[in-house]
Amino acid sequence: MTFREILDAGLSYGGEETGSDYEALLKKVVNQYYREALSIANSDLEEGTVSLTTVSGTADYGLPLYNKRAINFDDDTNNRTLSWLTKAAYRKTYPGSDASGTPHTAIPLGVRGVQRQPAASGVLTIQSSIGSDADPRFAVLSGLSGGNALKETIILNGVNPVSSSNSYDASSGVQRLVLGTESSQSITGVVTLKDSSGNVLADVAPYYESSPSYQWFKFYPTPDGAITYTVDCELRKPPLISDDDWPELNEDFHDLLVEGPAGVLLPTFGRTSAGDRHRTRYRERLDLFRQVEGSSIRRSRKFADVMRLTGSIRPGGPRIEGINA
Repeated sequence: MTFREILDAGLSYGGEETGSDYEALLKKVVNQYYREALSIANSDLEEGTVSLTTVSGTADYGLPLYNKRAINFDDDTNNRTLSWLTKAAYRKTYPGSDASGTPHTAIPLGVRGVQRQPAASGVLTIQSSIGSDADPRFAVLSGLSGGNALKETIILNGVNPVSSSNSYDASSGVQRLVLGTESSQSITGVVTLKDSSGNVLADVAPYYESSPSYQWFKFYPTPDGAITYTVDCELRKPPLISDDDWPELNEDFHDLLVEGPAGVLLPTFGRTSAGDRHRTRYRERLDLFRQVEGSSIRRSRKFADVMRLTGSIRPGGPRIEGINA
């Protein structure tokens, strides 16, 4: 079933129409059940690659959205793979060093709320890819202005950029972007935060999370030029957004994404008995799904063990549109 087919089935059960508040809630709840099913099937992550290009004088970088874990950084130009150091080992090995050159080491810095920092101090802009993402939908920005912590709320205006009331510091001025709305509404577009030069600092995908998280790394020594790295990594599977998106689940169990949301949403719209029936059906189908996927996971793990005995095999994962830096 495509995402559109799942939504149409849910709308039919609810006696609702496309474009209704019910559909907005349905899209969000379907994705919640989708993530749960992916987790049960042990298929919420996939291996893939992204590209990252350094800038002279900049040591710290965030990987694109959906990255869960970097496996390695391949520098094809210099025919090398970066070695790894923890933050503690880096501080002990290179205390106070400001060396620059061609990096040979990557240091994980943890998770941050934006992928990039402003190139220069100034106001920020925020907009959605969908015109309907307007009042009462909003974004809360946290950051620094003149070294002082601040937080402000910006009301979205659909595809029209809205400027922040404050100026944010360069290099470290933005800490996190959190989206919010009234309980009966939903944000359905990709919300983008940009600096005063038009550089994208963060993207928030709909139905995925209200605040993005990015994996950050430090390169040592600090790059003194542009180097493009191929980053092998584990990627979180993106949410269902477009009508033709296909859930990466055993299609025999796509009905989980219909029955589960119906069991939750119908009672809130006064159809308790119908919701109870769908909830019972969902539990029955979920039990069978666990049995089938549990057997599949065990077979897959045994096969993976055999692969490891024959050497290191790293299949190339698919690129996700819009994810490459």
